[in-house]
Amino acid sequence: TIRWVTQHESDPAGGSGTWDSMRIALQMKPEVIFLLTDGEFDGSDIGMLRDEITAGNSGLLTKINTIAFASESDVLSLQTIAQENNGFYRRVTITP
Repeated sequence: TIRWVTQHESDPAGGSGTWDSMRIALQMKPEVIFLLTDGEFDGSDIGMLRDEITAGNSGLLTKINTIAFASESDVLSLQTIAQENNGFYRRVTITP
């Protein structure tokens, strides 16, 4: 994992490229994926993420669990991703 991460450059605009990460994860055909996010997606990011999931998990062989930290911005989208992929959704509130 460390080797892979150090060989890939981050998004210069500061985005996390969640859809790219999801595509790569789904190509590995795991039993389960945990999508941890702040829950804040810019513009069409959530649509691109859902498109990657639809394309990469068409047989629903991978359970996708979604966990949002702090934000309630895209709760419905994250709940839907989890439901559609036999996973669960959780929201974690961070307090000092």
